[in-house]
Amino acid sequence: MTQTQHPLSDNQVIEQHTDSESKRASSISQRCFRTIETTYSNNIDSDYTEKIAALSRNFRYADNQEHFWTLPAQSLLYGTPLYAEASRTQKLVLNHLGWAASYIKTANTECTALDYNPVTADVLELMGGYDTLAKEIQMETEQEVVHIRAFRKIGLTTMVSLIDRSSLDELAKWRPQRTLATTFQLNMAKKLAIKLTDRNQASHYAEKIKKKQRNSRVFKSPMGGLLENAMGSFTPLHSLYGFGCGSGSLFMACQFYTLRMMANLKLKDIEHPIAKYAKQLENNHKFVPAPTAISRYHFLDEAFHTTISKLLGKDLYQEFEGPNLYENLIANFVIYMMQRSSFGSVSAVIPDSSSRDGLDNFALVYYLLRSPIFEFSHLNAKQWMRRCFCEEHDGFHQSVKNRTRLLKSLKIFSSEVSYLWPINRDMTVMGKLGSINTALKQNIRTFDRFFKELEQFKQSQ
Repeated sequence: MTQTQHPLSDNQVIEQHTDSESKRASSISQRCFRTIETTYSNNIDSDYTEKIAALSRNFRYADNQEHFWTLPAQSLLYGTPLYAEASRTQKLVLNHLGWAASYIKTANTECTALDYNPVTADVLELMGGYDTLAKEIQMETEQEVVHIRAFRKIGLTTMVSLIDRSSLDELAKWRPQRTLATTFQLNMAKKLAIKLTDRNQASHYAEKIKKKQRNSRVFKSPMGGLLENAMGSFTPLHSLYGFGCGSGSLFMACQFYTLRMMANLKLKDIEHPIAKYAKQLENNHKFVPAPTAISRYHFLDEAFHTTISKLLGKDLYQEFEGPNLYENLIANFVIYMMQRSSFGSVSAVIPDSSSRDGLDNFALVYYLLRSPIFEFSHLNAKQWMRRCFCEEHDGFHQSVKNRTRLLKSLKIFSSEVSYLWPINRDMTVMGKLGSINTALKQNIRTFDRFFKELEQFKQSQ
């Protein structure tokens, strides 16, 4: 005889739901703490950062110039008509400049972590119970300082060795500048943050960031990195986050690492092939160039950082109070803008880039072609640049291939972040953008603008 099933009362349903949520939170917490302890212990025992510092300290371009630093497919101008006709010496130079361009941008991206890591660690320390995680984040900050110094030293040393000093001084003119639009954006963001965040919450976070900026001028990015590019050149991310206006939101402390995880995935996509190349050279008892070795040790160092980014950005935030209206808006808006800018196009000349070719890329190629490496006249340089930037070639298709692989990785991660809008969870914008035809149209406009401004610049001298 079948027993009658009595429906649960509202209170019983609520109790079951609450109990289920509690068990789920407890499971997440236990998993997170195990991961934190393991990561911190392994990071302490590693010596990758020390090896990077030693290689950077002893770096001389002349000792490494006869060897490829990465796979040829990661070279500047790879797949272009110019690369096809380049000599082996020129291809080595393009390979070295590809490494330098990529890692100078990586250094700029890691500068953002120098602002946010100490703030997040401070928030967690004040909350209590997350001391090991706070120590891990503080250690990562110290490691980022070593990384940034190494990338900038080797990148700039390489460029000085290949492009004359006067040309480098002119090249600096083409870095992104803050416009009236980004200044207005910054001011409006500050006003909005003040209105929508609790001004009584831990106001010292804003002072902490200001102090960090004053004491770390050497680490200020001359060009926006992957994260700051999402909001426009020179627009500080913390102007949009509550930290800059005094908020100590645990959710926002974690949400930054959703962005950092996306940057980690981008970097992993670049560095994994280099790490394998370095290991292959080592196994075959061949010379490993210092930049190649640094890439490998950085890849291993960043594995710890990636683990923490994933933990904070995907799991740990669920332990804390959910985002308010402002926080949800900003968390999603920044990722939406990252899709449009940092992940929104393909490059004609930097195969690993997933953003459009700006004036700085045009300037780098122009001054390289005018340097003793190629010795092109102004007219010849312009003609070759038109072919490389404004006509379809294999380099565009290599960039599309790399970007498609990155999109797949980003979608796997973002699909597990619960607070994201569908357009961000599915990386819809990035999926729709990035066509070669669009990039060609953009490059034709930038080509005309570059040479027009170059002429004006020369006339003003």
